[in-house]
Amino acid sequence: MKAIKRALYLFGIFVLPDALQWLERFDIQGYVRSMKETEKELDLAISVWLKEHLTKKRENQGASKSDFMDVMLTHLLEDTVISGHTRNTIVKATTLVLTLTGGESTSVTITWVLSLLLNHPNVLITTQEEIDHHVGKQRWVEESNIKKPQIPTSHS
Repeated sequence: MKAIKRALYLFGIFVLPDALQWLERFDIQGYVRSMKETEKELDLAISVWLKEHLTKKRENQGASKSDFMDVMLTHLLEDTVISGHTRNTIVKATTLVLTLTGGESTSVTITWVLSLLLNHPNVLITTQEEIDHHVGKQRWVEESNIKKPQIPTSHS
């Protein structure tokens, strides 16, 4: 989703009024407008998800599989208010936080692993040799290869 990518980009951007507060009313860089537009897009997307889950719950179609949003809706009563926020606001905010941070942490972890391997060529060579020996050069490494202690370096 483009809105999620844009939100992640805007989280890390330097906004001039953060340093020079008197520029706040001008939005010279246009980031504040972009942040507000992104917030509306994300809120709309999560509102649609929430509406789908509420409809599914009302029609009792959620008996087969339930996800995190279903669990939160089950455990928070409809009239729940916590710190002035309704159940739906709490569910939407929690879903947004998990959506925005969940994928990013995986990609950041993979980037760190690759950069560490590239900065330590001896470990990279050892890892490549172990993979070639236990998995072979003709196929991809699968999760089952890592779960079993076939590739010792993958556990360190």
